Amino acid sequence: NSTIVVLEIAMLSRMSLCLCLVIVPISAHADWQYATWGMSPEHVIAASKGVAVRAENPAVARNGERGLLTATYATNDIPFAVQFWFTVGEPKLARVSLGTQYAADCPKVRSLLSFIYGAPQVSDPGPPPSLRWRIDATGNFIAFSEYSGARCVLDYYPIPIPRPLGL
Repeated sequence: NSTIVVLEIAMLSRMSLCLCLVIVPISAHADWQYATWGMSPEHVIAASKGVAVRAENPAVARNGERGLLTATYATNDIPFAVQFWFTVGEPKLARVSLGTQYAADCPKVRSLLSFIYGAPQVSDPGPPPSLRWRIDATGNFIAFSEYSGARCVLDYYPIPIPRPLGL
C-alpha cells in the first residue's frame, strides 16, 4: 500500500514538472512559449514556425489592443484557442490570451494554476470571476477568468517596469 502511494507521488511530481515546463515560460524573463513581449506580429509568426496566423477579423479590446494573431495550443489534454494582443500604433506584443474550447476544462485549468503558482494574490468575484497571480520569477502577470460556464480565459502579460514619476 505504501509502495502505491510512493509511486503515485512520483508520478504526480513528474506530471507537475512537465506541466510547469509547458505552462511556465522556460526563460527567467517575461514571455509566453515562443513569443516575447514587444515582438511584432511578423516576429511572432516566425517564432511560432507558422502556428500563429493573422486573425481574419481582429478583435479590439477596450484599451485599444488588437488581437492580430491567433493560434491553437494544447497542454494536459486541454485544447486552447490563443489570441495574441498587440499595442496600438506600432504593434508590439502586449498580452497572450488562452481560451478553453470547452467549459468542462475550466475547473481543471483553475486547479492546475493553483497547484503550480499557489493561492492567487487576487480573487475577484467579478463579473467575470477571476483569479490573478504575479510571478516575479518570470516577470508575468497571469489572470484566469470564467465566463458564465461557457469557457474560461487565461491571460499572460508582462509585469510593467516602474518608470520615474517625473516632476
